[in-house]
Amino acid sequence: MATSTLDQRIAFRVQQQDPGAPQPRQLILRFYSQDSSVDLVERPSGRLFLKRTRTDVPATAFAVGATVMLFGKPTMILAYADEVTRQLREQQSERTTVLIAEEAFSSLGRYLCMLTEECRFTIVAVEMVWVREAMASSADLPAQLANTRVVVVNCTREQAVEKGFDFVERATGTCTAKDAEQAATWGKLTELAKEKPLALFNEPNSSVVVLKPALVSSGLAGNAVQQLIDLGLELTALTTTTISSGAAHEFLAPYRGVLPNVEGTVNSFIGTAWVLQLVSLVEGVNVVETVRAACGPYDTVIAKKLFPKSIRARYGVSETNNAVHCCDLQGEGPLYANFFFQ
Repeated sequence: MATSTLDQRIAFRVQQQDPGAPQPRQLILRFYSQDSSVDLVERPSGRLFLKRTRTDVPATAFAVGATVMLFGKPTMILAYADEVTRQLREQQSERTTVLIAEEAFSSLGRYLCMLTEECRFTIVAVEMVWVREAMASSADLPAQLANTRVVVVNCTREQAVEKGFDFVERATGTCTAKDAEQAATWGKLTELAKEKPLALFNEPNSSVVVLKPALVSSGLAGNAVQQLIDLGLELTALTTTTISSGAAHEFLAPYRGVLPNVEGTVNSFIGTAWVLQLVSLVEGVNVVETVRAACGPYDTVIAKKLFPKSIRARYGVSETNNAVHCCDLQGEGPLYANFFFQ
């Protein structure tokens, strides 16, 4: 599984969970740079499972620990399959940490888009954290970030630290690590965010939105974040979470008998997702209804016909792989918050 100068390829050990199968299928995935195609080989038999087929998944999405939606199936990347791939990826993937200050939250989605679409970063994790003064001092953060909320973005690409400076020059209210050591220190803030989530767990007039793994791996999730922020609601929490098959089944248990294709919907949840919480600072605003309208109908076919500007119409690709999931009923916000943030 080495590469050639004519048709460079990289290879990973992956697993796919088929609906109804007791165990995930173990495979070798090979990505060919020449035409952005992939093939899949069963492990350990070596039998060809999927012949070489073109895909719209970008090369940067194939990273150890990530989950990509490949031909409608969540595919978890477990490890490099050979030494050539490991060396290539380690040469190409440097990590840095970008901080987005609370003053810039109105442009948060736009900035996330800049990182992925313009600056060609792969976002590994995004978390909202409250920075206390002592934390700002110990982590060598800019003084103005003390006692405020900050969104921490861990991201990778070739020459990541250098390209981080290019980003902040165009993004007011952001800062980036000066070197790899500082990037690692700042990156640990995501762990603190997990330990002390900022979500409101008892706010009935709130909505939680899950940006599904296929949308996140596409690099377009920032667009959906910005569309939600532009509703005029308050973003109170944001986290990256890896949703297992078991967790997806547990979360969607109340939808059995309601959704037409529960297993397909379960598969659309498996992988790395972004989850955010929204509330209203203005009395009388129905947050659930406002967010649900922005997301659009569950079925993307209907959404594209009737509400073409909705999130599901713009980024959904099928009935189940419909980009996002949000609260449907008033009062569901606390249930969702406890599930995804606790």
